[in-house]
Amino acid sequence: MSAEGGPSTDEPVLSPGQKSKKPARSQFRQQQLPAWRPILTPVSVLPIFVSVGIAFIITGGVLLAENRKVKEEEFEYTKCVRKYAGAVSPGGTESCYDLLENNNSFTDVNTLAFRCECELEVRLKGFADKKTYIYYGLENFYQNHRRYVKSRSDRQLRAAQLAGGDTCEPLLHRGNVTYAPCGLIANSLFNDTIQLRLSNNPGASIPLSGEGIAWKSDLDVRFKNPDTPTGDICDAPYFSPFSSTKPPNWGVSACQLGEARAPASTMCDTETAHTGVPCVYNPWFSNQPEFGSSGRGYENEDLVVWMRVAALPNFRKPWRIAKDGIPDDTYKITVGYNFPVAPFDGKKKIIFTTTNSIGGDNPFVAGCYITIGVLSLVSGIGFFIFTRFSLADRKLGDVSKLSWDH
Repeated sequence: MSAEGGPSTDEPVLSPGQKSKKPARSQFRQQQLPAWRPILTPVSVLPIFVSVGIAFIITGGVLLAENRKVKEEEFEYTKCVRKYAGAVSPGGTESCYDLLENNNSFTDVNTLAFRCECELEVRLKGFADKKTYIYYGLENFYQNHRRYVKSRSDRQLRAAQLAGGDTCEPLLHRGNVTYAPCGLIANSLFNDTIQLRLSNNPGASIPLSGEGIAWKSDLDVRFKNPDTPTGDICDAPYFSPFSSTKPPNWGVSACQLGEARAPASTMCDTETAHTGVPCVYNPWFSNQPEFGSSGRGYENEDLVVWMRVAALPNFRKPWRIAKDGIPDDTYKITVGYNFPVAPFDGKKKIIFTTTNSIGGDNPFVAGCYITIGVLSLVSGIGFFIFTRFSLADRKLGDVSKLSWDH
């Protein structure tokens, strides 16, 4: 009771104009809305487990059937034997793997476009009249290392600024000029080339395209070339030799990525005085079948694909597309072996694959669906046996069979 004899109240005394913070007395505000509160019993849960099990097994079966429509072939070429003046190296034992390991500045004087060239003969079947994707695969290459992942400048790659930030360390600049692009990721750009020719007709090569291998969102937003007064990005002040220089492991400037092949007389490095290498390779020419690179400069799709780092040390990345498929036949794969893997004890692969209505080869998802479906079905059968033989003489909520003696 209150002092005046009236009923007590917990309502606070409010001054004039003051609003109460107490929630309104509505069912919604007081969490008193009608709700369905099912009582889960073995009998009610049984059909749920059975239904989920059947649905997941059927879904997994469909996914597995679709996955089997994908054709995939994989060929390792880590230690392929070097070609010498158009033929296999004398003795047949000199591999490009060992050659690049022993001499990182090696340039094959017989094929100036490559540091080393080797050849594989393979039989391809099942890719005819199907859009075929060609991937390169690397093993034991840790793109997910913390320092490696940070070593880049996204503002530089979209031409928002010339110099990279401190995140590019330890490859930020050389003397007074900045690396363009800077950082460890760009410096290690994959630069092998792959050419596919018929074994019985070496002059006939399969046309390969580098267009469409990168994410559209990356090309639209994250990678942009600087403005240039002449239309040629190499004339942009951004790529002036007084402002920027190529990364140490690159043979050409960033503005030359994806350019049309120049005459042999102009294939020599303009920075010879700095590098000491008389002639260099450019594995990103756009108008040659053995290159087929798409996009120029920072918008080159090979660069864009590489800059999206892999989460695991063994990975594959898209390289080229055979849009009209690859007829069933025996082929010679000519590899421009430019990317050394001996320093990190790695391996290199070429992967040919097609797709289906749900993407590429991925049996894991189908396996997950089937596994969960089987477990649900087994659980449902277990509930049925338990209900049928253990609870037949017991009513729901009956405590008479419980023991309270402890």
